[in-house]
Amino acid sequence: MIWPRVLAWALTMGVVEPAHAAEPLAPDPRGAVVPDRSHDLTRLELDVTLDAQGGIEGTATWSGTRLAPGPLVLDAVGLDIDAVTGRDGTALPWELHEGRLTIRERSAETMLLPVMV
Repeated sequence: MIWPRVLAWALTMGVVEPAHAAEPLAPDPRGAVVPDRSHDLTRLELDVTLDAQGGIEGTATWSGTRLAPGPLVLDAVGLDIDAVTGRDGTALPWELHEGRLTIRERSAETMLLPVMV
């Protein structure tokens, strides 16, 4: 093959420079790329019904443990959420903004959050 010879000539003549090792990347500051988690979600139960027009209706129940103070933030792109309730059925404060569901629980203990979608 001629290409190895052309490359060797180009390196010898200074037409191209050999590749140098890239500088090591510095890590991003904590929480910059992926925000710190305030909850450890360990289980998801789905109870859904499909209708003939292609719609989906149902309940998603997340179980987990609170790791640190702060709201529970879930991806909710394309979902219409009717209600968010706690384990005992009481309504929890929540908001849906730019595809993210933010739930503020009233207890720091293990939680069970049925989310009506």
